[in-house]
Amino acid sequence: MILLVAGGFLLSACGAEVEPTITQGSPANTLAPENTSVRGSLSTPESTGVSGPLSTAVSISGDASDETIIIGISLYVLVDEAEPSNQSLSSRRTEDELLEILDGMNDIWRQADIELELRTVATVPVPANVLEGFLAGSLGPFFNGFDRTFNIPGTATINGFYVRSLGRANGVTVPSTRSFFVMDTPSVFDRRVSSHEVGHILGLEHTLSDQGRLLYPGTNGMILTSQEVEIARENASKLTGMGQ
Repeated sequence: MILLVAGGFLLSACGAEVEPTITQGSPANTLAPENTSVRGSLSTPESTGVSGPLSTAVSISGDASDETIIIGISLYVLVDEAEPSNQSLSSRRTEDELLEILDGMNDIWRQADIELELRTVATVPVPANVLEGFLAGSLGPFFNGFDRTFNIPGTATINGFYVRSLGRANGVTVPSTRSFFVMDTPSVFDRRVSSHEVGHILGLEHTLSDQGRLLYPGTNGMILTSQEVEIARENASKLTGMGQ
């Protein structure tokens, strides 16, 4: 585990060669609170990602511990807003790919009786400096520009952003904003890295004890322990008190 304090934010990354960073400006909203903890799944030079917030859309079906908890999620492809767009900055993913990833995420989270219910899937143009920040492993331009130089439509309780690259990370999560970011070509399955980042949003920490587990960094493990299921469900249930 590597901890780095930069610009008032506490960054946390595992197995990192290059740290994803947030440069503190004047946060536009609660997407970028001070002293934010950032968790990353860092492995190969080609991989990167994060996690998201932004409004609330959560429901729980019943009070019993074995009832399915439904959490609203929105997914976004981030591309260059310029005309013509710079393809070297834009994510190459499609909205249909994000829908396939979501199906795979629900296959994984079914073991915890947690369902991620789609609110929005969209391709969002953003300024080039935001995308350049991602390529350099920096989330600062995104959080500083949010609701100022660009807008994200139809946000949900959890928000996932898919970008061209994130420095050296497959995925990165900012738990307090309930946002995650995933790069185009991670070293692990797309559904796995996205589910791993959602795990951080639901309060789960990295483990180095078993490569078959979802929270082991940089592998295709997808297993949750009974304790992890309990923690994830407890935190998912708390989201239901935040309103729609």
